[in-house]
Order: sequence, then structure tokens, then C-alpha cells
Amino acid sequence: MQTARIYIFGDSLVYGAWDSQGGWCDRLKQRLHHHKLNSTTKQKFQVYNLGIGGDTSTALLKRFPAEMAARHRPDWPAVIVIAVGANDTRKKHIDGPSLTDLTTYQANLEQLITLSQTYTNQIVLVGIAPIKPGIQELKGSFFSNETFADYDAVITKIADKYQLPKVEVMSILGQNTSTLHSEDGVHLNDLGHQQLAELVWPTLAQILQVS
Repeated sequence: MQTARIYIFGDSLVYGAWDSQGGWCDRLKQRLHHHKLNSTTKQKFQVYNLGIGGDTSTALLKRFPAEMAARHRPDWPAVIVIAVGANDTRKKHIDGPSLTDLTTYQANLEQLITLSQTYTNQIVLVGIAPIKPGIQELKGSFFSNETFADYDAVITKIADKYQLPKVEVMSILGQNTSTLHSEDGVHLNDLGHQQLAELVWPTLAQILQVS
């Protein structure tokens, strides 16, 4: 692709919480800027960080149309990256239900894909990043990798159904969570964000045709 606007939607991890370099989304932005400055090609890319802390798939679905309407230009082909799900799993009680049930979560993802397809066929799903082992409490909500895995499986199912690339995160970052998280045990630190950016990069680079 010669030009593209990359829209990355999600929650606090997309926003870049706890990363001194701005998060994995901004790290990809920096990498693409570096590519432009050091390339003889005429490729131009713009990256929009559209992460909001605490966002669920339901909240993202509500704001998605306005976000795209405000930024999309027909002369800039769109690439849409969707990375949402962790907050859908949160529970107010350890043994209680998740904020968004699995059926609703799947329906939300499918609607997000349908909306995205009105702009582009270049859509990427990013899997859920693991937290530290055990149940983690943050701001009165409880999170666990066990629940994350159920929602991540929905992402895999949807990616297969719509034949979209899914960036696998849980099984890779989950191999060494002891050094990847901030003090709250839920958000990634600098190293975690860097590794997540490295996981997303090959898929994005293939779409954009950059090395």
C-alpha cells in the first residue's frame, strides 16, 4: 500500500497505560514514521490511537461510527485493528458473572466487523493480553486469565468465520508474565507493550507491504 490510515480501537492497553513510550499502538506508529523517514518509497501512513481506558465491546460499538466518520477519507485506504475484550470479562464479585456475557461479546464483535467492512476489507483482530497469574483485582473489578481465555476463544472463532487475521497474544505473552506487567498486575509495562507491538507488527507490515 502506498498510503493508509490505520485505526486502532481498544481499551487502556491500546491507549498505552503504564508504558513510558506511549503503548504498543504508539510504538507501531513510531516504527512506521521511522520507515517513512528512512525509505526512498512514497509510502505514507497515519496511525490513530483510538483506545479508551475501561472500554468494552459494547462501549466501542457505540462510538465506532462517529470515530470513523470523523477521520476516514476515501483517498486514504483504511486498515482497522480491533483489540477489545479484557474489560468485557470483568466481574464485580470473584464468582459473579462477567460484565458482558460471551454471546453478547460475540455479537458485538460481529457488528464491529460489519461496520468496519463498510470502510475496508483490511481488518485485524488482536487477542487478549494475559495478566499476572491468579485473580487480579483492579478498581473494584476482578480479572483472571481463565476468563480471558474464554473470550479470546471467541476472537479466534470470529476471525475464522470472517477469514480475518488474528494476532495471537495470550499463549505467547503468557509464557513469561512475571516481567511483563505493571504493579497493578493487569496492565503491561514497557517490556510487555514492546513485545505486544512485536506480535502485531508482522501482520500489519504484511498488509502495508513494508519490511
